[in-house]
Amino acid sequence: MSKDVSQTPGFLKNNIVKIVDQEGNFFGSAFFIYINGKTYGVTCHHCIHILDKILIEKDSKKYLLKWNEKFSDMTKDIAILEMDNDCPIQPLNYNLQALPKLLINMYGYSAKSLNEFPDGKFGGKSELDEDSICFSWKEEILKGKNTFQNKWNKKPKINVNVFEIKGDYEKGFSGAPVYYIGNNNIVGMFIAKDEISGYVLPIQTILEKFHSNGLGYTTGDQDNSSYLEKGNEHYFKREYDRALSLYCKIIKDTNYLSALSNKGRVYVQLNRIKEAINLFKLVLSIDPKFKFALNGMGFALYKTNKFKESIKWFDKALEINPNFIDALNNKGSALLILGQDRESIKWFDKALEINPNFIDALNNKGNFYGKIGKDEEAIKWYDKALEINPNDEHILKNKERSLRKLGRIK
Repeated sequence: MSKDVSQTPGFLKNNIVKIVDQEGNFFGSAFFIYINGKTYGVTCHHCIHILDKILIEKDSKKYLLKWNEKFSDMTKDIAILEMDNDCPIQPLNYNLQALPKLLINMYGYSAKSLNEFPDGKFGGKSELDEDSICFSWKEEILKGKNTFQNKWNKKPKINVNVFEIKGDYEKGFSGAPVYYIGNNNIVGMFIAKDEISGYVLPIQTILEKFHSNGLGYTTGDQDNSSYLEKGNEHYFKREYDRALSLYCKIIKDTNYLSALSNKGRVYVQLNRIKEAINLFKLVLSIDPKFKFALNGMGFALYKTNKFKESIKWFDKALEINPNFIDALNNKGSALLILGQDRESIKWFDKALEINPNFIDALNNKGNFYGKIGKDEEAIKWYDKALEINPNDEHILKNKERSLRKLGRIK
């Protein structure tokens, strides 16, 4: 997995590098890991996507790196790099999983105070959230330069499951290693979407391309967190049977309340409401403040047309986390059905302030405008949702309904 080194916080800080261009301008942070006898650099794809050449800087000296297309994944914001042997960088130890509720720290470069290195910049003690969320942004077309000819010179649509962490983080930290407080092993890579949004891309996701090529870890090494991540991916694609089979692999582990709760969420989608409610009750008997189960109870009641009662549960989830976008969106949906149209749009907008690409809230804004007879506006919001997932049958049907109302049958 990694070389045998004493991984102290000082060792971590001393082996993080800056991503720079030929003029030395700063674009992000990076670190290195050791896989099957070779050292690879890891950073966010968005930290390199406008560079003609990929350079890192260590102790005021620059080193040229190669982009490894085989192991990188632009759609998950992962860039894997290869370096020359003369670069004095040590690879970092890593765990094979990122577990919810882990206490974590992060070191990375601060764009506002680059002179602090090699001592590093402390990102702030935090913990991984109870469950992963879907992180995404739209494709970005590069303009203004004629030299964007490398394969990495694009910023495609990103859609990946991440853990959200709390704190005040700037974009310069993107690509920095996030490590577990205890053994100081790396559990993921930090992605900053803006000055206040912090996310951890799990180490398992970074290793996926290595694994698919027979490197990094074996199937026997797969842990519960990997089943949870894969289950969540299938859920977001509305592949409920496949998600269910993965959640069922780990529900006996009570540390994975997320799997129990997510299994209940799948049951709701499959209209197995009683079974879903029993699972949510079980989760809440273990942790009464587990926001995903609180939201799940509300969602189950929503599906049985108990809209007023469902809102009470969404509010309980929002008491735990006022920025819980699923609960914000679900509350808006319930209010919309109850005829409180103008009130409902506020909740969709709150969800979209947190994640402008939250597909369910985009769809629901379309539903709002369709309900009040503004189908042209509704179609605009459905189209925004379809930019993220062009094959979502539910949203396609909603758009079709609006087109029919406008008489645009063809």
